[in-house]
Amino acid sequence: ADRRFLTQVVVHAADISNVSRATPIAMEWSRRVTEEFYTQGDEEKRLGLPITKFFDRAHSTRARSQIGFIDFIVQPLFDQLNTVLDISHWIEGLAAN
Repeated sequence: ADRRFLTQVVVHAADISNVSRATPIAMEWSRRVTEEFYTQGDEEKRLGLPITKFFDRAHSTRARSQIGFIDFIVQPLFDQLNTVLDISHWIEGLAAN
C-alpha cells in the first residue's frame, strides 16, 4: 500500500512539475494551463454556473494564480516528497522561477 501511494504521489508531482522547469518552458506551460482554465470558466459562465476560483479571466491573473499554486500546492508537496526521494533538482528549478 505504501509503495502504491508513493507511486501516486510521484506521478502527481511529475504532473505539476512544469513550474520547476527552465523558465521559458515553465512560462509556456503556465500560459497554456491558464488559458485552459479560463476557457472552462468561460463555459461555466455561459452555462450560468458558478465560476471556479482562478478560472474567471475577469477577476484573476496568471501571476497571482501561479503564486498560489506554487505556495500552497507545489512547494509543500515537493518539500515532503524530497524527504523520501531526492527531487532537489525540481526544488531548485522551482526556486529559480
